[in-house]
Amino acid sequence: MKRNGELIGRELKDSEGKTYFTVYMVKDNQKFFKNYKKTSSSNKKWKFVDEDGVETLL
Repeated sequence: MKRNGELIGRELKDSEGKTYFTVYMVKDNQKFFKNYKKTSSSNKKWKFVDEDGVETLL
């Protein structure tokens, strides 16, 4: 969607100028959010398993 110009991202760069993350701000993408509804994040669960095999739901 970024390639199509639907989303505007802010690139975070390291000291060498390489992009390591892109942030999509709601205030920069108002037109996008008018066309696409937000989803509830409360239904999404992430399971993390550490090196000892202990599971944690995030």
